[in-house]
Amino acid sequence: MFRLIFKNRLAAFIRREDGWVTIWSIFMIVANIMILGVALDYANAFRMKEKLQAAVDAAALAAAIDLPDMGLATSAGLSIGAKFLNEPGDEIALQAFDFTYGFMNPQTNQIAVGLKPFNAVMVSAGRLEDRGNELKTYVVRLIGKNFWDISVSSTAIASGALCKGGGLFSDTEVLSGSNNDYSNKFCLYGRNGVKISSDNSFSTESKIEMRKLSNFQQGGNNRGARDALNKNQYTLKMPGKVSGIVASLKAGSFADLPSYIKFGPVYKSKIEESDYLEPYTLYIVNDVADLGSHRNISNVAIVAKKEVKVGSYNQLHNVFFASMDKILLGSNNTIGSANPCSSGKYNSFIYSGSNIEFGSNNALNGIQMASKDQLKLGSDITGQGIYAEASGLIDFGSADHFEGCPFGLISEESTFSSFALVR
Repeated sequence: MFRLIFKNRLAAFIRREDGWVTIWSIFMIVANIMILGVALDYANAFRMKEKLQAAVDAAALAAAIDLPDMGLATSAGLSIGAKFLNEPGDEIALQAFDFTYGFMNPQTNQIAVGLKPFNAVMVSAGRLEDRGNELKTYVVRLIGKNFWDISVSSTAIASGALCKGGGLFSDTEVLSGSNNDYSNKFCLYGRNGVKISSDNSFSTESKIEMRKLSNFQQGGNNRGARDALNKNQYTLKMPGKVSGIVASLKAGSFADLPSYIKFGPVYKSKIEESDYLEPYTLYIVNDVADLGSHRNISNVAIVAKKEVKVGSYNQLHNVFFASMDKILLGSNNTIGSANPCSSGKYNSFIYSGSNIEFGSNNALNGIQMASKDQLKLGSDITGQGIYAEASGLIDFGSADHFEGCPFGLISEESTFSSFALVR
């Protein structure tokens, strides 16, 4: 009898459906919790990736500002990137070895990793198992996924602002004559003003810049001058570094020299016009270095205690002149390489702790200059890819043609770049 009652009740219990609602509800709750948990894990991974991407983007841009100096660039990038990384595990997400440098050829837009001068930086970061800072999961670990490996990267190219093509930058004033023309993003900057005479021509994207536009003065019929005017202020960095560079070179350091200087230093009491100069060599001169006229000189660096003098009708290719005294160059000289814009690099350098002074009818191509005092250029100058900073007045004559390099040029040595100026 008892057995029959139990069987009937069991059969009735099995046929009942009112309890299925509760079981289904529990199943749905558990399923929804799982779905929500998985969504939260994925959202956390997405959030971390976005944060790392912002960090490497900022780090790459900060590093590019200090190129081609790899040490300064890495320090700047790490400092900025750290501001985005404030969670456990983030402290090793971005490290110095995550910064890779190379040279981007502006003509091909291809980056050659490790090739100097550096004008490109590639930055990566990661929350990775290999680093021991992988991003832990909470719910998806129930299906065997214990962590996320997240990696990101970013690339930045060093570029100047409006004036990356080249220019003449003075911490006081720029004074020029008439019938000069400026093209391909070439700029004139005088902190306290720019004064030009008549019949000058400024192409699109060339600039006349100063702290106050009221300090601009001009004669008549200057084509494009109105459109070229731009209010701006820079902090010039190069003139203040000249003395340190000269001292370093006198001590025999090659750190600030372009790569074509491989030998030396050779110490001389002075250099005279008749002296033969060995190519690829650094000369340190205790007096005047007088190169004379009608010479062909290539791949030579000269650091002189007194003046460096260049006469007339010289062909100078890949030269580096530095002195705390004046550097004087006569007329009818050709300095630098033809078509410097195609190389992307400066080839010749002139650094003076006093004045840099040119005569007339010189051809200047791919030259970087820094003067702690004045820069004086004559008339009938043809210049392509020139970048100069002077603490004092920049003064030049008439019938000059200055052309920038649209993609800018950079220095092979780490001390300066064509973007040394800072807004």
